[in-house]
Amino acid sequence: MYRALLVNENAVHAQHLCATLARRGISVVLAPSTEGALSILRKGSPLFEFVILAINDRSRTILRSLRELQRACRQQTFSVGPLFLCISRIQQEPEFQLQIERLGARYVVEG
Repeated sequence: MYRALLVNENAVHAQHLCATLARRGISVVLAPSTEGALSILRKGSPLFEFVILAINDRSRTILRSLRELQRACRQQTFSVGPLFLCISRIQQEPEFQLQIERLGARYVVEG
């Protein structure tokens, strides 16, 4: 079974995503904030195959959060780290999407 760390401040949306991922055979550890996710990663928790970062608004802090999470994952393992996925319920502008992709994460709009 694959493991994912889901970072989502919206509890209702997070539960919906957890249920969707569980149906696909992915176990989920939920973090309500970037700080919570960083705490989980720094405690040496089990390794994750995915880190999913929900974008709930048009805030630019998502790029900083993505970098911090990637850095924390690299510090935990010397092997290939998890795949990063940024998901959004709203279409972000192409420049923002490219910034996310340049950081090595995938960008997906829920549909």
